[in-house]
Amino acid sequence: MAKKQTGKLKKSNRPNKSTSNERGDKLPLWMIIAAMLIPMFIGVAMFVVYVYTSPQRALSLVNKALEKQNASLFAESVDLDEILNSFYLEVQRNPDAKTWIGEAAARQIQSRPIIQLLPDAKRSLLAWVQHTELRNLPAGDPAMLLHQFSARKWRFAGLIETKEKEKKASLWIKMLPPGAKNPLEIELLLRHNEENWQVIEIPRLLQLLERSRQP
Repeated sequence: MAKKQTGKLKKSNRPNKSTSNERGDKLPLWMIIAAMLIPMFIGVAMFVVYVYTSPQRALSLVNKALEKQNASLFAESVDLDEILNSFYLEVQRNPDAKTWIGEAAARQIQSRPIIQLLPDAKRSLLAWVQHTELRNLPAGDPAMLLHQFSARKWRFAGLIETKEKEKKASLWIKMLPPGAKNPLEIELLLRHNEENWQVIEIPRLLQLLERSRQP
């Protein structure tokens, strides 16, 4: 005779798979927060590194140097020898220079070797940055030309584009001279030395100075 089955079922000791998986899928709160914050911190760090090592940094420092009248900061951001040399070369090679900067200034620059012009030009340019009163300067002196073209009143109107290749860069910016309705588009050439970016040239500066006088 078959034995009678009892109504009680034997309890299984095997774990519930679904419950086990649900518990295992849950991550600690700190891991979730870390996963959200780490990419953000990396992005911020990369942005800070870019800002402090990009060519735009030099432009920002030049503007700060002019605002704070800081000649040392200006000299760190602008290669004075390079930028003055390129401007003097442009004046000496252009027969129409006197039309744009005046006959006396053009004659002063064209009549002397550039190497003789640079020492006084650098001193007066840094003095101009510091708002030092300058007297008895020759017509071709950069501080005199900056005063002549009201350079202190020019206003930054925006960055157009940046092209960077290896340790050289080209920045196109907009500057608004006093009394002008439309900003001038100006190209700045920069070079990266061992520590930072420096402005080394403003191409076609003579034409820009002439155009700045146009309403």
